[in-house]
Amino acid sequence: MDTIVAIATSHGRSAIGLVRLTGPSSLNILRGLIQDPLFVPELRKLFLKQIRRESGELLDSVLVSYFEAPHSFTGE
Repeated sequence: MDTIVAIATSHGRSAIGLVRLTGPSSLNILRGLIQDPLFVPELRKLFLKQIRRESGELLDSVLVSYFEAPHSFTGE
C-alpha cells in the first residue's frame, strides 16, 4: 500500500484548506511536518499544531485529526 497526500478542499476560494494523508507512512510524515518525532495523536481528537519548513520557519498553524484503520470513513 502506498502513502497518498491529496488536497480534499473543493476548487475555488476557501478560508480553510483540507489535506488528506493516508497510508503506512502517514504518521511519520506528519511528525516530520510538525517537527515533533514523538507526537502520538489521540484517535479522533483535534490538535492545534504548527507546520514548519526544515529550517524551522513557521509555515502555518493547522488542526490535525488522526484516524487509525479501520476507524475512518474509508476504512484505511
